[in-house]
Amino acid sequence: MFSMYRDMMDTCGQEGVMDGETQQQLRLRIYEATIEEFREKGFKFTMDDMARRLGVSKKTIYQVVRDKETLFFDTATYIYEQIKRSEQAVMDDDSLTTVEKIKAILIAMPDSYSELDWRQIYQLEKSYPRIFARVRVMMEQQWDNTIELLRRGIDEGVIRDIPIPVIKTMFEATLEKYMETTVLIDAGLTFDEAVQYTLDVLMDGISCKKQKLL
Repeated sequence: MFSMYRDMMDTCGQEGVMDGETQQQLRLRIYEATIEEFREKGFKFTMDDMARRLGVSKKTIYQVVRDKETLFFDTATYIYEQIKRSEQAVMDDDSLTTVEKIKAILIAMPDSYSELDWRQIYQLEKSYPRIFARVRVMMEQQWDNTIELLRRGIDEGVIRDIPIPVIKTMFEATLEKYMETTVLIDAGLTFDEAVQYTLDVLMDGISCKKQKLL
């Protein structure tokens, strides 16, 4: 009974909220709308843009998130949770070899996020330093599964016995560079393209393999 009363209170007075929609459901819609606005406009979208996309008033949005910085912070956490789910799906896929899992988990991301322009993350450092710091912490925290796979690969003899902190630092520092500077924009590369190149270099090196003579 208390749960039903709480859900009724969550939607009470929220103009434009869908019939029967709880505050948690609205919150998830807000996160997804934030992702879509970022996809189209980067960080320049306004709360008016959000209200139009959601079909609610700004007042309703502010009942869920305090301000735009909170919106970005909470959405970043939401994206991180979705990425972790994608990683777990890779870990649970018994059809993949250890090497295939390592390659997949290093770039694990829901398909709906693959077109986001992650190159713009560097803009957060000046405008929203708290969120930028949060993104860096989340990047640091998402290595548990990867480290487990690297150790397994070394034990199986399919990965060279290179100190894991070296591998981790190489990949992590490269991604941070992509996000903290305009290097990819200047080079005309998308974030996905750059990450794939980085993964190829990490796994296969940069030397051309010699072709066998016929």
